[in-house]
Amino acid sequence: MSDQSSRREELARKILENSTETWPDELKALHVPMRSMPVDLRQKLNDLTKSAQSAGQPVAPGRAVGSPVVRLPVIRSRVFRIVTAGAGGVAAAAAATFVVYLALFRGATPHATLVFSDGAVTRDAQSLAAGAQIISGETIAVGDQGVAVLNAERAGRQTLLRLRGAAELELEVLNSERIVARLHRGGTYAQVDAAPDVAPDVAAGWPLAVVTPFAQASVAGTAFTVEVSGGSTLLATQEGSVVLRRRWNELEDLPPHLFARSSFLARVRQIFVDASATVPAGSESAVDADDFARRLEQSGAIAIILNDSVFLALRRSNVPTEDEIQRALARLDQAFPTPEDRNESLRLLATAFGQPPLVRTSDFAIDQARRLALVEPGDGERERRYEALRAARPGMDAATFRREALRALGKAPQEVRLQNGETIFGVIFGENGKYRIYTADGIRVVAPDAIEEIRFN
Repeated sequence: MSDQSSRREELARKILENSTETWPDELKALHVPMRSMPVDLRQKLNDLTKSAQSAGQPVAPGRAVGSPVVRLPVIRSRVFRIVTAGAGGVAAAAAATFVVYLALFRGATPHATLVFSDGAVTRDAQSLAAGAQIISGETIAVGDQGVAVLNAERAGRQTLLRLRGAAELELEVLNSERIVARLHRGGTYAQVDAAPDVAPDVAAGWPLAVVTPFAQASVAGTAFTVEVSGGSTLLATQEGSVVLRRRWNELEDLPPHLFARSSFLARVRQIFVDASATVPAGSESAVDADDFARRLEQSGAIAIILNDSVFLALRRSNVPTEDEIQRALARLDQAFPTPEDRNESLRLLATAFGQPPLVRTSDFAIDQARRLALVEPGDGERERRYEALRAARPGMDAATFRREALRALGKAPQEVRLQNGETIFGVIFGENGKYRIYTADGIRVVAPDAIEEIRFN
């Protein structure tokens, strides 16, 4: 048993066997993400909360009447807190014990951290500030003038997602190995650190996939932007390369259990996976919504079948029942009763979707100014990220600063030679008619006429 597991068991025993005044200090302000809790356990907590209320235990925040205070929320809350003081109150203590016990043994929830926010940044209409933790299944929305920067460490890689202006992103999958971010609207800039010692497992899934209404961008280590405009997806790669393909959400949002049971559906999905394009740095690609719809019209009966109520119900189910799986398999058998029927459907689908998206050079289809706003931090964000970088990496050499500055500030440092013979190595931004240069040791402000040359690498 690991040290962490042993500690959890020790804490759980103290909760279950001792009165509340003996609970360890680390449990006095425990947080548990509600959305990560199964529905039946949420209901159990709700029942316990009602029992505590009916027993006369205080549940309103900030009130204490000599007995244990258990701050328990209604189920609409996202995060709840337990605070104890004193002993007694069986119903309230039972509710607290249940929740803390659950938290100890459910393990640390993988999460992303909101490292920077500016303007309107919300989660389910609730405002968020820097430091908030975002877990799997949660959606971040950014207002027209807002900025949100999320950071997560998964599979040995730092992953940064930057949203700016009228964007909405759901962290659909967020675990120890990979992130699947569903971009509903707007744009995101993503940076994924390359990890040479951890090769991407294409079969299991890339470390980061950004899913849109009609496309999926998958990466191992790179920097790129994805924008959703009018339902279409626009991709631009700044570093490394990105694998872009069309994604048929009506098919691929079905539960994995169904693909394991239906080789036909697995072959249908493989057509989309195989028609992938590699988009290298300096290149762009797009998946057009109208083009996708035209291709779908040529794909035969499978498109009609997947809009059947049986499959619609499956897409809404996190854990399908055996009956639901059987009904879906029976519906496929009814629509495609012979191997010839299935092979013909696969042929039509491959004809319609077997070609990868077109890759072009960087002037293709994307508004340069809008993309620049996604990639480059604003003044306030840049200052905070620069100070955080210097605090985390004091005394950086040139190679380290080049790598870390690109990640933190969105631009690579350059050599600036001054008229007096001095050379400055830093990231250059224009500001009020002068150059503001961020170096490993601090910020230099230089007038244009003091510069002899800038060596762009």
